[in-house]
Parts: sequence; C-alpha cells; structure tokens
Amino acid sequence: MSEIALYRKYRPKKLKGIVGQDHIKQYFQNAVSKNKISHAYLLSGTRGVGKTTIARIISLIVNCENGPSIDYDIKSKICSAILDNGAAGDVIELDAATNSSIDNIREIRKQAMTYPVMCRKRVFIIDEAHVLKNIAAGALLHILEEPPESSMFILATTESHKILPTIKSRCQKFELKTLSVAEISSYLTKICNNEGYEKIENGAMRIIAQAARGSIRDSLSILEPILSRCEGSSITVDIVRECIGSRLGQFFFCDLLENIVNKKSREAIVSIKKAIGSGMEPINIFNDLLENSHGMMLCQSLGSNKFMYIEDESKEKWESLTKSVNGDILTFMTKKISDYVNNLRYVTRPDIALDTCIVEILNAVKK
Repeated sequence: MSEIALYRKYRPKKLKGIVGQDHIKQYFQNAVSKNKISHAYLLSGTRGVGKTTIARIISLIVNCENGPSIDYDIKSKICSAILDNGAAGDVIELDAATNSSIDNIREIRKQAMTYPVMCRKRVFIIDEAHVLKNIAAGALLHILEEPPESSMFILATTESHKILPTIKSRCQKFELKTLSVAEISSYLTKICNNEGYEKIENGAMRIIAQAARGSIRDSLSILEPILSRCEGSSITVDIVRECIGSRLGQFFFCDLLENIVNKKSREAIVSIKKAIGSGMEPINIFNDLLENSHGMMLCQSLGSNKFMYIEDESKEKWESLTKSVNGDILTFMTKKISDYVNNLRYVTRPDIALDTCIVEILNAVKK
C-alpha cells in the first residue's frame, strides 16, 4: 500500500486545525452561534493557503448531525460520508479550470434545484472560479441571485480581481492571508515530531518555510522528500539545503556582497560560477540572493533583524555588513535581482542571466 502524501495526511478536518486565518475561524464561530451562515462565500488567496480545505470544512459545519456546528464528530455518519464520497453527491467540487463552460454551470443549476440526498444542504465548491467564461459566469450569477434554500455555493480563487463584481456582491468575501515563516516553521516542527523526528537542527524548518513562500501545501511537499533523506530521528540544515537545492547559506551571500562593495569583480563572478559548478540551479541562486539582499535591506532600514532569520555561523558578519554597507547599494541590488527573477520564465539560459545580473550590479557600484 502506498504511503499517503503529507499534505493529504495532515489536511485539517476542523477549523481549529487550520494554520493562521484567525479571521475566518472567528467569523464561523460567530456565524454558527448566531445562525447567520450565508448561502455563498468567496475565498481568495494565493495557492496552498487552505481555500479548498476551508470550503470542505464549511460543508461539514453546515451538514453535520445536530448542526450547523463547528464541534462536529468527523466519525459520525454524515461527516464520514462527506469526507469519503461527498455524501453521495451532496458536496460537489468543480474545477473551473477544466469545467468552465455554460453547460457545466447549467448542470450545477439543475443539481441545485433538487433536494440533497443525505445532507442538509447541497454544497457546490467551485475552484479557480475566476476562469469561468463570461456566459458561464452570468449563469452562475443568476443562481446566486435566487439561490435554492437547500443549496450553498463556495467559490475559491487565486485571482479575485477577475471575478465579476456582481458575483462578488452576492457572496461573503474572505481574503486568506499568506502565512508567515514563523507560522509555517512552527507547524512543520509539529509535523516532524509527529512523524518521529525529535532532533531538528536550528533553522532547518525556517529554510523550508522560506522556500514555501507562504504556502502550507508547498511546505509539506518540500518536507516530504527531506524526511525520506534523513537518517534516524534527526533533521539537519545541510540535508534540508541539499534536498531543496539551496546550499549557499548566508555566509556565501555575505562574501559575495563584500566582493561587490569592494569592487572585486573577478572574485564575485568566480564565486557564482563555483556555485553553479557545484550543482546549484541558477534559479535557486537567484532566489537565495533575493531573499538575503531583501532581508538585509529591511534589517538596515528598520534597525533590527526581527524580520529575518540569521544563521548562527554568519551572524557576526551579517550584522557587521548591515551596519556598514551603503543602503543605496542594497536597494539597487534587491531591485535588480527581483527584475531578473520576474523575467526568468522568458530566459533559456538562466546561468547567463545570473552572470549578467551580477555584472550589472558590479558596474553600477563602480560608478
């Protein structure tokens, strides 16, 4: 039997299991206690922050025995049926990215007009709702304007600005927040402990959290092969960097920045070429450099390293450079690297783009 992926194994089945998103948890606690649950919700936010998971939890809240309730028993007949098979068609998930035609929405309208088989309400979860074609979006609007009493609609999207304003006006809207590095790190530590990994080297989970860019799902996808690579019950920073292709570390960045500031062009370029030669992907080097230049820029501007995790081995050098480096250089470096990162999808040779970026920064510093 194949192993269940971590993101599926640890997918929350109750609101209290959701990481962050406290504004949504509080809303449903109040809505349930006051019996003011809406017929339509719009959940927006970047990928991997819990939109579909929350939509499924809402279907459990409204349909559980003795509900609506946030304290349902997931092993009860209705809840277990919803989790296993959508309660025989009463909880229907539709991916608008592949089902965006008028016929798909007409089918939803037809189903919405019939009573649920097992549940209190028939719940329609429409993922990537912004992809719906104009005529299909218009048909959905018509359903939302006069919704059947026994139906509920939950729209999820990564691009809420593309949703018709008239559809938005019929929904309770929630913007899911991108999760912080601290929130993801804490969550991953609990997962690792639960999986039997008790010795976690300081900073290991933060590296994964930074690579996940605010996405819980991405963080678990990154963590999974790392756990397979680890021996015994220990997780080290070196193994994490090796697995995610990020082996530079902050000491490398500090050395590179010193070479740039001191106008040592050859040393700066050679260090980049050595990193690529060691097997480091240029795109990962770009991302590491951007993370560090942005972090040092913020530390300098705020007079504090509160918002940046600094590795113990580079702490002294990092803090010294933060105090001494010209702020304009850091700002220019961050912007220049960011511009290149944004355009990498159009580049066939990212290694050449990386060399060019470093040379541009060096030339600007020399002026």
